[in-house]
Amino acid sequence: MAKLKGINCKLYDGSDVIPTKDWTLDEGMDLQDTTDQGDASTEWTAMLGNGTVSFTGYWDPAVSAHTALVTKIRAGTAVSFTGIFSGTKGSGSAIGVTGSFILEKFTRKTAVKGIVEFDARGKVSGALTDATNL
Repeated sequence: MAKLKGINCKLYDGSDVIPTKDWTLDEGMDLQDTTDQGDASTEWTAMLGNGTVSFTGYWDPAVSAHTALVTKIRAGTAVSFTGIFSGTKGSGSAIGVTGSFILEKFTRKTAVKGIVEFDARGKVSGALTDATNL
C-alpha cells in the first residue's frame, strides 16, 4: 500500500482546480484468491480494493469546483481527478497521478472566526496512473 500526501499541492476535477489545504492518496490493495482446481500452489491476484482520496480546505460557495463536489456526492457521480505533486498542470513538467473516485463524505464546519472548512473523502473507482509531463 502506498500513501502519497501533499501540502499545497493541486487537485483537479477535470480541468477545474479544487482549492485545498492538503490532500492524500492512499492506494490500497486487496489480494484475491484465484487458485483453480488442479493448481500446484495457491495463486493470488492484486485487486485495487480500498484506495481512498481525502482532502481538506476552506469552503467557498463562489468556487464552482466546491459546489460541483456537493452536486457529485448527492448524485453519486465519479470525480475524474488529477493530483499534482510538483509543477504546474499544462506546463509539460508537472508530476502527479490521475484517476477517478466516488465521494463518500463531504463535511463542512465553521472553524475559528467564522471560516468554514471542509473535509472530503472518496473511494478510488478504477485504475490510478502515475503521470509526468502533465
